[in-house]
Amino acid sequence: MSFQKNLLINCGERNTGTGNYLQLVIVYTNTITPRLQYILDFIGNEITGERLKITTDIKIFGQYQGAKINYSHKKITDSEFRIKNSELLFETGVKVQQIDCFEINNYKAFFKAEGDFPFDIFAASF
Repeated sequence: MSFQKNLLINCGERNTGTGNYLQLVIVYTNTITPRLQYILDFIGNEITGERLKITTDIKIFGQYQGAKINYSHKKITDSEFRIKNSELLFETGVKVQQIDCFEINNYKAFFKAEGDFPFDIFAASF
């Protein structure tokens, strides 16, 4: 199975009839997978109501003027919010997952990660 590479796509676009969509957030990832695209579409459409852009192009990500989320293992810019990804959204098929819960601000969380957020919120949402 091959995944999309080097694309810039919009996730979570709502058809309001106006054609005037705000471009607030871009998400960088090494690979765009159906699972990642699904959860970003869900977050963009259902939670924020805004379009999320997703790219595998470091140059596009670095030059973007809006908010940046880096969903990878390495830092790219000083102005990004980085979530070190777990492997769940890059896997294919269904398999048993090792879920280790931990507490953050008196709430339970899983898919612990490094970066600017203590866990992989995209994998946890999936």
